[in-house]
Amino acid sequence: MAKKAAKTTQTQTPALVIKILWICIIASALDTAGDEGTRIARGTILQNLFPRTNTVSFQNILLLSMIGMMIAAMVLTLIVKGLIGTGPTAVIGATMTVVTQVLLMTIDFQDTGSFLAVWYGGKLFGMMSSMVSNFAINEVAPEHEMGKWNGMASAASGAMMTIATLAMAQSHDSTLKS
Repeated sequence: MAKKAAKTTQTQTPALVIKILWICIIASALDTAGDEGTRIARGTILQNLFPRTNTVSFQNILLLSMIGMMIAAMVLTLIVKGLIGTGPTAVIGATMTVVTQVLLMTIDFQDTGSFLAVWYGGKLFGMMSSMVSNFAINEVAPEHEMGKWNGMASAASGAMMTIATLAMAQSHDSTLKS
């Protein structure tokens, strides 16, 4: 009897909310693909361009520096979100991530420092857009369906990460054959 009463108190999710949530999930998955590109830039491109960075100590320093980048991204996300809202913050983060990835692909870097400066920018804004996409889903999803929508977002992001990794590996391998 208690289960039946609980089910009748839950309301159906409005169609507009469902559309917004699907947009958030798709955008978050695409953002994940961009984040994977930034990860590969460190793990493959940096090491190929600058072989001296291919040491355990150098890579550990980069990974440990991500703690500071995460803190900076959290602060930046909260400030920008408070000033202009969730949607525009996500767009800024994703756009700046794309800009940094285009720079990583097109600039002929002569030194490690300039490559890392652009790469850190990509990481900062990539983390920012990832965080804000989670905020967006949590702000819009009905409380009784929060797990469902967060789960679908995680599944879509995981699938996109796999697809992006395979696509970038194919692309990288084909450039080595040329």
